[in-house]
Formats: sequence, C-alpha cells, structure tokens
Amino acid sequence: MQKQNTTRKRYASQYLEVLVVSGDLSLSQFLTDGLMESGFWMSAVRSGLQALEVFRLRGFDWLIIDAAISDLPLDELILRLRSDSEDSSEISRQSAATPIVVVAGIPQELEPFDTSSLDLAAVLVAPFELDELASILRAIGKVDD
Repeated sequence: MQKQNTTRKRYASQYLEVLVVSGDLSLSQFLTDGLMESGFWMSAVRSGLQALEVFRLRGFDWLIIDAAISDLPLDELILRLRSDSEDSSEISRQSAATPIVVVAGIPQELEPFDTSSLDLAAVLVAPFELDELASILRAIGKVDD
C-alpha cells in the first residue's frame, strides 16, 4: 500500500488535478473521460454541496462547474467555494485562488447570473471541443515539468 501512495504523489505533482461538478452524468463522464485522456487527474461530484465538502478537504488545480447544477444557484456555489477558502489551512489558502471554468449546455443557463462578477477563468457554452477546454486548463494551470 505504501508504494501506491508514493506513486500517486509523484504523478500528482506532474498533472493538474481537476474537480468536475455536474449533476448530468453524461456531461460529467464526457469531461472526466476526455480530460483524463489528455493527461489530467480527474474527480467528479454530482452536487454543489458535495463540491463544497470535497473542496474543503482536498486541493484542486481547477474546478469545472456545470451551470445547470441544481442544488445550489451557480453564483452562490462559487461564492461559498471562495468564502470557505478563507480559513487558515494550507489547502484553503490555495483553494481561494483555484481557477473556475463554467460550462453550459445552452446560453440560457447563464442568464440568471452575472458571470463577469464571479471571477471565472472561462465560460464555455456547448458545443465546445475538449481540446479547447484542455488548452484553457494548461494555459493557466501550473504543471511541474
């Protein structure tokens, strides 16, 4: 078991870790499978409340949030992710600056929100290519080469 842990740490330092937040199983699978093939470490949760819990316990290099997440309004989820990051733990300090990409199936999913005030790294509306998303993640992310 010790050997597996050291292997995970070695790879974690080489690849960006991404958390996908989507209640849409097909979207979540599309993003996680596609980005994993592009060399990212992927995790996925199905609700905003799960995202808050996982985000508090573990650091991620990126968050990808489905604009149609149903249990919390998008703007509230992002504000809570940012505010939960203000405590003194190392993971929380790093998480406060974690870039967020919002993806939407249709433009109307974004209409209730002022995305310009949410400090987002990008907003993508379908259809978009996984290569486009991977390029965005790599451009801003930090990878130890």
